[in-house]
Amino acid sequence: MFGASSEHRAPRWNCSKDSWFRSSIKRGSHETLVPTLVALLLVGCSETTIEPVPGSITYGGVPRTRLQKAPIGSTVHNYVEDRGQRKEETYVVQPDRSLKLVRRELVPDD
Repeated sequence: MFGASSEHRAPRWNCSKDSWFRSSIKRGSHETLVPTLVALLLVGCSETTIEPVPGSITYGGVPRTRLQKAPIGSTVHNYVEDRGQRKEETYVVQPDRSLKLVRRELVPDD
């Protein structure tokens, strides 16, 4: 009953004669593989927060004073000394007028 008889064999595909079949398999795998890989890479991404250092505007919590005249979404720059290196910090003004630290870069010595 479960033996390998000739009438219950798995069908064999003859792909050599059907070039459309081979090309559709190749096309289909690339069309789904790339978006799948991109999705997996994006899932692995997470938002990293930059911690304020002494001298940062937001070090020790949110400042008591809020920017009243700066447009929401505008940037504010600040220079700090961190571990003997001068760094430029970039903040973005949030809708509640608080500042969010979004970038810190090393300033090269001139």
